[in-house]
Amino acid sequence: MSNTVYGTRVSRIRLSILALIFTQTMFAQETDVKYGVSEGTESYPSAYFQQYNPQSALDLVERIPGFRINRGAIRRGIGGSAGNVLVNSARPLSKSGGLEDALQRINASSVVRVDLIRGAASSSEAEGQSIVANVVTNTGKLSTHWLVRIEDASYEKINSSGQLVLSKGILGWDTATSVRTSFRRRPLSGTRIALDKLHSTQLVEQENSLSETRNVVFSSTASKIIDEDTFNLNVRISDYSLDRNTQRLGFGNVNLSGEENQRRNIEFARSRKDGELALDWPRNLGANWTSKVLTLASFEETSRNTLSQFQHPSDQLQSVSNFINNQEKYEGVLRGVLENNRSTVLTSRISGEIAYNNLDSDLLLTVDDADGFNNIALPTANVVVEEVRSQLLAELTWKASEGLIVEAGIAAEYSEISVAGDATSTQSFFFAKPFLSLIR
Repeated sequence: MSNTVYGTRVSRIRLSILALIFTQTMFAQETDVKYGVSEGTESYPSAYFQQYNPQSALDLVERIPGFRINRGAIRRGIGGSAGNVLVNSARPLSKSGGLEDALQRINASSVVRVDLIRGAASSSEAEGQSIVANVVTNTGKLSTHWLVRIEDASYEKINSSGQLVLSKGILGWDTATSVRTSFRRRPLSGTRIALDKLHSTQLVEQENSLSETRNVVFSSTASKIIDEDTFNLNVRISDYSLDRNTQRLGFGNVNLSGEENQRRNIEFARSRKDGELALDWPRNLGANWTSKVLTLASFEETSRNTLSQFQHPSDQLQSVSNFINNQEKYEGVLRGVLENNRSTVLTSRISGEIAYNNLDSDLLLTVDDADGFNNIALPTANVVVEEVRSQLLAELTWKASEGLIVEAGIAAEYSEISVAGDATSTQSFFFAKPFLSLIR
């Protein structure tokens, strides 16, 4: 028997009934509206973007001609997850929040200019990226803006969101803090028709569903100059929840007339809490040598719960099933980079990274029916997976000519993965990955 859903998709008509925007700023100064071009770099001053009425640095970057944001790969560790946008020549520290979260914390009025850098000028901060946008800010300036939106999308749908962004110098620290919250309410109704292989109607159900989503995100960055080097700190915490209640009334005819002969209630709940702390300390060692130490710790807790009740006839409870899935993830990373700029055409770089990852997962399925209460055995229902990984990279960048850049190097990675709980195993891997790339 196959299930076919018939119904009319409601067109999404949005009517904004409240939109408030407040901005308190001290604008960065720029004298030349036209963008400038130097060797390998195109500079776009803040005045270039004013025609678009930008609110954040993200709005500026999205308006750079011919440039598209690459958020980077979602990978273990830090080295392979860099995107193609820098802030003051350094990658945004947040891994889980991504580039958008970091750029939305920067008020557009705090940006002096955006440099579009091609080839070797991007250095190690955005490995593997041929074109990089560098957002240059006017540090130490007060910049505050907040935004509230409530939308009535008709048919009892509600979209609401709010954001507060504050950038300020505090006790010698340049800080940027953002608090975002959102709430969505989505009712849905339709008709479900179950057909057999001969396309004969077996069951008709009237479905009504209501889902509510809540999300709160707090993120903050702080930087301070220590011994002529900049120390950076990033914190991010988020809380997300989704509740969906669904009722299906079964009828014996497609007209949905008469008394229903069965009823199914489904309650679904999902929640996620995550947090991240990152520290970044670049240093100038002299004699064309620079170093950078970066450490990151993160956690994520997720929970999924599905409770299903089946009544047949509609006033007699036949079965109750409950499925629960809980997961906890932890990651800790320590990364170091040593770089030497011997000349304007040759750069050598050595980097190393050590990472620890942990995943703890639990599954539970219970059924209460005519046979009584049963705890259903699931394969590998409770497992703990751990990984210890290390990577070493040596790289050489050569500007062969005005329009050609050669990057070559080799990376070595060792990883050991262990599984405990309902399943046990241990595996180790070693990879040597030479690479050569030409950038024009």
